[in-house]
Amino acid sequence: MKKFLLVFFLGLQFLHSIKLIGQTAIDLSVIEKEWIENNDTVYFGYDPDWKPYEFINENGNHDGIVEPIIDIIRSRSGINLQPLPNQGWLSSVASLKSEKLQVLPIIAVTEDRLQFMDFTSSYVSFSFVIINSEEGEFIGDINDLNNLKIALPRGYVITELIERDYPNFTIIYTNNLEEALFKILTKEADATIAGLPIASYYMNYSGFDHLQIATEVKEYDYNLHMSVLKGNDTLLSILEKSLNSISNKEKQEIINDWVTVKYEYGVDMTRIWKIAAICALIVMVVIGIIIFWNRSLQKQIAKRIEAEEKLQASLKEIHHQKLIVEEKSQEITDSIEYAKTIQSAILPSSKVIDEFLKDSFVLYKPKDIVAGDFYWMKAKADRILFAVADCTGHGVPGAMISVVCNNALNRSVREYNLSDPGQILDKARDIVIQEFEKSETEVRDGMDIAICSLIEDKLEYAGAHNPLWIIRNGILIETKANKQPIGKFENLQPYKTHSFQLEKGDTIYIFSDGYSDQFGGIRGKKYKTTNFKNFLLSIQENSMEKQFSLLDAEFEKWRGSMEQIDDVCVIGLRI
Repeated sequence: MKKFLLVFFLGLQFLHSIKLIGQTAIDLSVIEKEWIENNDTVYFGYDPDWKPYEFINENGNHDGIVEPIIDIIRSRSGINLQPLPNQGWLSSVASLKSEKLQVLPIIAVTEDRLQFMDFTSSYVSFSFVIINSEEGEFIGDINDLNNLKIALPRGYVITELIERDYPNFTIIYTNNLEEALFKILTKEADATIAGLPIASYYMNYSGFDHLQIATEVKEYDYNLHMSVLKGNDTLLSILEKSLNSISNKEKQEIINDWVTVKYEYGVDMTRIWKIAAICALIVMVVIGIIIFWNRSLQKQIAKRIEAEEKLQASLKEIHHQKLIVEEKSQEITDSIEYAKTIQSAILPSSKVIDEFLKDSFVLYKPKDIVAGDFYWMKAKADRILFAVADCTGHGVPGAMISVVCNNALNRSVREYNLSDPGQILDKARDIVIQEFEKSETEVRDGMDIAICSLIEDKLEYAGAHNPLWIIRNGILIETKANKQPIGKFENLQPYKTHSFQLEKGDTIYIFSDGYSDQFGGIRGKKYKTTNFKNFLLSIQENSMEKQFSLLDAEFEKWRGSMEQIDDVCVIGLRI
């Protein structure tokens, strides 16, 4: 027996209609933010046994291709999406109708569902395939299923499509795909139809060794969306923006974690010889039947050869595209790593910090390789200037803005010889706006910042959105910043400089919002400013070096397994 075994990873051939936007920041409207704030938990329904799209794993947790997508939506939008326990897919649909849950995270559009659901754009698309036994009849396309018994799960979109478009097909209804596959093994059915990933999962991981993917169903594309109950427009808009923020690379990595496809094409010579032996015994009696059979067999062979040639061409193209993607990805990663080296060069070294801020620490945790947050310090004859800045965005865009803003601070001090914190911010704002006005398109990016000037036991402070905290004798004193960024803004006002007479033992903290905005804990919520204040008050008896370790450990404990959502920068100083 000669059989061509072709193993390949799911790639461009079956991702026909994925619509992607390569951004990660989500620009939510005021209404959308208020909706998230007013809805602590948003429940979603699921199919507990629809592997690998979604299912309940052995630990009782929601899992599958859609779970990482949901996790990204949680971290980027702030919605606390949680599964609502159910008895099955039909139960989830019923719960959406009765408003017990708000989202179905992976679903295809049908005419019936359009009556009471609204859908996001399709965020992933696969082909349907026909599955049959290795010993079964040859199936070249969907029309070959006529006169065969087809096992199909109730309530699935493919079942509705077949019922509508092929009413003469003989359908054996099942509760799920796994039951349909067993009916093929027990010969109660001849074939079934399923989406390519779910077919791949069961055939490669569930022990259905004697089944094969016969062919692709070219008549249908399996477009998957998220859905909400009609009228829930704000939630639908938030989900749409979140899905659009997920890049091609992120989606492909998620899919590759679950899907490996095995196609088996070729001529089964064992079957041919068995048939030939039977024909030889009855050749004298039924020679006409033998001639008819041979002609039919030639057509089947031609079909299989044609299908194999098309598949080999597709595999070659997929491999070529894969090499291109890998090469470009490596080039981008190398460039970002080099950018990190450049960005690190503009930050004050630990040696300089230790020299001028004796009893202090800097907690700096970029979200990505490069960061939008940065810390800054300049020593003048009579004072030490230091700051924590949070530029728009993070990653590469944030890092590029940070270079412009860092340069603006340096020029304000060196070129214009300014030392008053408020005046430094005024001049830095002018420089940043002037630099971005050189662009042909309007740029409204900039930074939030807290800047301090330390003159022996006197402290001066000014801020753009970011406050100053001083802890004295167990009491936290907060000084709020001007509510305007360093960048373009309506009704620009001068930044106010605040002065303080410090006492021995005072501790000073300036920071970006990345620490308090991190999602985590048991309920996956934000850490928030109140918890940040309370934790700083609880560690005041410790040295600044110990405080650094405790702050870092608290952040990682709260974050747990959730993704870090923003850059983190905190400076602490004890007088």
